[in-house]
Parts: sequence; structure tokens; C-alpha cells
Amino acid sequence: MPSAIQVEAEVQKQGSFAIKHLELWDMDWNVYEGEANLAGDGGYNLSKCMEAVFDLIIAHYFNLSREIADEVFKKYGLLLSDWMAKESPALVSLTVLLTKRY
Repeated sequence: MPSAIQVEAEVQKQGSFAIKHLELWDMDWNVYEGEANLAGDGGYNLSKCMEAVFDLIIAHYFNLSREIADEVFKKYGLLLSDWMAKESPALVSLTVLLTKRY
């Protein structure tokens, strides 16, 4: 992921836009981190969030039955849980508000 400085340099170099706001922020991949009563399994929690967004798209694109789609997201949750137990992952986002120069 590019740093905020790299993004700013590219925007300035290109010259068509001015940066009005630039913010780099991160959050824990476990959406319930810090909420002891909800934290549970971060991999499961994240896979359920992804399933809510991508389930219909993936199932339709690959023509998957409900059972197969459920199994895919179950395995995805297990893989995420294993990875999150070994790493300290963070989801990093870069928000940039640009205005066109005239």
C-alpha cells in the first residue's frame, strides 16, 4: 500500500487535482476487537462480514449451491482464524478528497 506521502507526491506530479484532505487510518481486522463479550473468533467474524457482502456475487458468478457457498465461507473463516492467530493484521485505508484544478 502506498504511503500518504507517495500519494500526495503522485497527485502533485500529475497536476490535475489538488488534495483537500488526506487521511491514513487502520483498524483491527477483528471487527469486535476490544469488546470482550463479542470478540470471539476474529476469523469467523471477518468471514461473516465478507460473506454478507460477497455471498450473492460469488455464488452467482460461480453458480454455487447454497451448501457449497456455505462451505467456502466456513473454510475461509478457518483460514482467517489461523492467520490472525499468528499475525497482528490491520486493515489500512487511505482516504483522499481531491478537487479538480482549472
